[in-house]
Amino acid sequence: MKVDDPILQSITRDETRKLVTLRILKRTEIPYGCNVDELSLHPSVISALKRRGIVKLYKFQEEAIRKILDGKDVVIVSGTGTGKTEAFLTPILQDCIHHIGEGTRALIMYPTKALARDQIEKVYKMFPSIFGVSIAIYDGDTSEKDREKIRANPPSILISNPDMLNRILPSKWFRDILSTLKIVVLDELHVYSGVFGAHVHHLLRRLRRKARRRLQFIGSSATIGNPEKFGKTLFDRDVEVISSKGRVTGKTYHAFIQPLTRSRISEAVELANIMVNAGKKTLIFVRGHKEAESIKRLANMRKIKMGIHRAGLAERFRKKIETEFKRGELEAVVATPTLELGIDIGDLDCVILTEIPPTFAKYLQRVGRAGRRGQTAYVFTILGEDPISRYYSENPDEFFKQDPEPVYIDPTNPVVTRSHLIGMACDRPIRLDEVEKMGEKEKEMIRELISQGYLVERARRLYPTEKCWKALYSVNLRGTGDIVHIYDVKRRYLGFREMPMAIKELFPGAIYMHGGNLYQVLEFDYKKATVTQIPQYLRLETKPIWRSEPVEFTPAKKRKVYSIPVTYGEMIIEHVVYGYKTRDFATKHVMSETMLEDPLKYRFETRGIAFQLPMNPEWDLEDAASAAHAAEHVIISAAQTVVGADSAEMGGISYPDGTIFIYDGAVGGSGLTLLLIERLEKALNIALKILTSCKCKGDGCPLCVYDYYCGNDNKFLSKTKAIELLRKVVKLGVETKTVTSPGMGEPIS
Repeated sequence: MKVDDPILQSITRDETRKLVTLRILKRTEIPYGCNVDELSLHPSVISALKRRGIVKLYKFQEEAIRKILDGKDVVIVSGTGTGKTEAFLTPILQDCIHHIGEGTRALIMYPTKALARDQIEKVYKMFPSIFGVSIAIYDGDTSEKDREKIRANPPSILISNPDMLNRILPSKWFRDILSTLKIVVLDELHVYSGVFGAHVHHLLRRLRRKARRRLQFIGSSATIGNPEKFGKTLFDRDVEVISSKGRVTGKTYHAFIQPLTRSRISEAVELANIMVNAGKKTLIFVRGHKEAESIKRLANMRKIKMGIHRAGLAERFRKKIETEFKRGELEAVVATPTLELGIDIGDLDCVILTEIPPTFAKYLQRVGRAGRRGQTAYVFTILGEDPISRYYSENPDEFFKQDPEPVYIDPTNPVVTRSHLIGMACDRPIRLDEVEKMGEKEKEMIRELISQGYLVERARRLYPTEKCWKALYSVNLRGTGDIVHIYDVKRRYLGFREMPMAIKELFPGAIYMHGGNLYQVLEFDYKKATVTQIPQYLRLETKPIWRSEPVEFTPAKKRKVYSIPVTYGEMIIEHVVYGYKTRDFATKHVMSETMLEDPLKYRFETRGIAFQLPMNPEWDLEDAASAAHAAEHVIISAAQTVVGADSAEMGGISYPDGTIFIYDGAVGGSGLTLLLIERLEKALNIALKILTSCKCKGDGCPLCVYDYYCGNDNKFLSKTKAIELLRKVVKLGVETKTVTSPGMGEPIS
């Protein structure tokens, strides 16, 4: 493969790695529209655009501005760095200037606090000197003093996030916001998938109910496969899609690299070192916390000025890394997906991915960070020895020919709907004539809320009780687990880790990497972990010995799907860490194995379905386990499409006797599997189609049975035997017994 770039030439000549494939994408022009002077904009708005160097608009920007000014509901889809923010801010600013002193005109929501606080700087730059137009951010980090100012004098533009909106929507002071509010913007629209998106759908429904005028909705995204359908579902109304397919990034090399003598982590550090020495600002994306810390540790050994950015680090630390990277004080940063959503980190030349991302949309989101100033950029995806890497090393065209995946939500999710019926009552008492217009399922939920003491009827209205208010404030839009806070021996706060990962990384004796430093865990009590710093030169790491299984299952509902009984109910999933291995950090050589005196256990309540597939009695234990495991993977994959979930929102466990559990990933349950039991026929048919239409040979591939989140690296999988199982159910109607407890044999998750 001929390579004309000197940096790539030096990388590919090295016999310690193999260049599997190389794609070169060049800048493509985005069609231009009119000059800013040609739009009927206020002189101050035109001046604000010109100060940002915008004299001529892209065609999609012009179209978006005109349609938004015309009151249309729109979804803007355009590549990273192409000016989507300017496309919706310009008409908002125009509206604000014509209504100075009349209260809040626009609510801009970002999916996270960090992104909102980063983007507020961009908003400020649009109109720093326009008298009377004000902007404020209201989130969990807003001081009480600043909150009082916002309540007393609402800004022209309010920036927040869905979690905060859920809390302030019932507030009396928010009525003033809603009395003047006209435009609602959801940036990074693709993030609102699955349960989170279902919550936001109902949150916007509550917002519309309480508003005093018709609200105008705007969505914005760089990577979304079904913008019109998704926008219509999320906003509950038709939307117009404004899109652009051009690229503002410069010439970009996309290379798949196969290390021959190093691990993926070591290869990432080696590539980063080469790029940094060539003067290229580099960002490494990893999936998880531990991999990020391992790369930071190796970089320290190589004297590379590399920062680390991930969830669980104190916010002040992450902000410091962002600032130093933006200023060029750091040469490289390793990050989990925390830097995926567009936080400004300045000019970036190179992105290194330590694995193929779980979706093509995520790939585009991450690699789109490089070359945004038009310079030549480099993207290296490191392939490992896992089946997914092996598959795409042989079929790279299949990867690069993909389009961004469609985004799904299901607004009929009963658990989510119930949460927001509670929210409706807290926002404003529910009139009985409103209930009469609801669907039968919502009416039934209202009756249950009355009987359970959440609502009380007075004067033909349903009022919230104290129990109802408590339930509202306990609603978690994202469904995260318990938090374990981390302190050093001097009681200084270092950060946090979420359950259940916390017990796998913070058990007593664990070597814990945090912020590039090395610690050993002294104490763990499920709410707090105490650690002490140890020397960086110690080449040690620990790996937990653990298992996971459903320990309780309480059936609540049953129906037959074809000829197999499927049971829905409450379940408790237990993770147990009962020991750990101490290894050499570099070679992974196991030096010792230690059993914990008191194993760490974490159980969380959730809801899910259980059923048994008809096994072949002639199969041995390994064949049976491989069949059930593959079937579990593909059924969950199909289920995501029929209930509107993403890959992290449902989990599964299979047993060699054919028993399969599929459960809501959210603590307490999310309602996804309750939907699934009603639509399981469709999921099973899709699953069988996925398997039988896949052209791979042998026992499967990433397109059929492999799962990026598989707990055992996609071992024990048989596509052919999974086909046999599903055909028995879908085509032959073979019966099985009702599952009321965990299956027989060792579970595989």
